[in-house]
Amino acid sequence: MIKNLRKILIVSLMLVMIAISFPAQHNVLADETDTATEITLTFGGDVTFGYKNGEDYKGSMPYFLEQNNMDFSLIFSNLYDIFSNDDLTMVNLETTITDATKKKDKTYTFRAPYEYVEILKAGSIEAVSIANNHAMDYYEQGRIDTTRTLLENDIIVSGENYASSVEIKGIKVGILSYVTFQTGFNYKSAIERDIQYMKKSHDIVIVSMHWGLEPKIYADRSQEKENYKAIRSQIQLAHKMIDLGADLIFGHHPHIIQGIEYYKDRYIVYSLGNCSFGGNSSPYNDDILIFQQKFRVTEYGVQPAEARVIPCRVSSQKNVNDFMPTPFEGEEIRRVLDRVVEFSAHMEYGLMEIPEGWIEDPYTREEYRADKEAEKAAAQTD
Repeated sequence: MIKNLRKILIVSLMLVMIAISFPAQHNVLADETDTATEITLTFGGDVTFGYKNGEDYKGSMPYFLEQNNMDFSLIFSNLYDIFSNDDLTMVNLETTITDATKKKDKTYTFRAPYEYVEILKAGSIEAVSIANNHAMDYYEQGRIDTTRTLLENDIIVSGENYASSVEIKGIKVGILSYVTFQTGFNYKSAIERDIQYMKKSHDIVIVSMHWGLEPKIYADRSQEKENYKAIRSQIQLAHKMIDLGADLIFGHHPHIIQGIEYYKDRYIVYSLGNCSFGGNSSPYNDDILIFQQKFRVTEYGVQPAEARVIPCRVSSQKNVNDFMPTPFEGEEIRRVLDRVVEFSAHMEYGLMEIPEGWIEDPYTREEYRADKEAEKAAAQTD
């Protein structure tokens, strides 16, 4: 359903008292006369506008934009047809938008100028999570500047003291975001409290999780597959969130793709990987995912409908990061989806095979199954 920026109600809910007030969000995404009963929500992974201090500036996102006349629409141009033909697109914004200069003493600190918010707007991204380990790279001033800039530009904000309530075509969607390695914060108690509270007044509850482990470098390359597995504590927490009322969980932070579970008719996407990643000119792995979920209103309430994973490369060019995530084509689609199934195998509710509709023509599901059977037969022969 094409986004129509004429009617959406957004209410920012303060979860924790903070010392500054931000403008209220009053955006509109759906025509009140639209009688459609289905909404489509799209999710991407880590979006970083800054670049690592000390890296070659010529390999950075700022340099790329300068060389392209500061055309902010380029960054998400290859995903625009996907992002603009849904009802809401959300990513993890893993950068600050600030002119603050005092920064934390850490390996990676990310900062972007205020005008970079136009990248989100030009890419048809309406919502972001700022619950991550870079929200405070430039201390409280950086976080305040980032949040204010987003809100002033009608970007829905979740995380770092904010939750969001969005009404789309009469369907109330609550959005919650958390980071699981923030010191001095009992995120498990907050999650239990917030999901139950949000579910009382919302049809759909979406939870964004910044969690898991970043990749390790193994001497034995065969062990690197361990990087792509969600860990036990994540799985247990994810199941509890679904039990509490969450309707979809999408994760990020490892900067690589991980497995997917289908638990109690709800999807848990443990890591989408990067999306547009300016934090490194050479990401650990090029494969990324876009996850799209439809929810449909019936006489029995709101029910999850079709879902799909869209495999992408973090860049439009192979072996060079140009910060323009691009959908894969042909056999590359199957290769990435096979990886998702492989990384799901260790989980009780992990995907056993690629669901219907996730591989489209010209490579049909029947051909995919035939090829998988041939691979199994060849393996047994060997």
